[in-house]
Amino acid sequence: KLQMDRVRYLSLPEPGHLETLLAQHVAIFEAVETGEAKQAGARMAAHLREVLRTVQRLNVARPDLFGQ
Repeated sequence: KLQMDRVRYLSLPEPGHLETLLAQHVAIFEAVETGEAKQAGARMAAHLREVLRTVQRLNVARPDLFGQ
């Protein structure tokens, strides 16, 4: 939890990041709400890939903040 809190804190000020995350969450919710399980899963997987890319990018940029 602490690492993800750190990722959120460091990434949210980036231009467009919050808007992208919000759009991803809305898309996931809409797919779940309409019963489109495969679409919801695909959207969630895409969201998690984006989160992982953000974690990796921040780890390279600020290794002092991410213990191994």
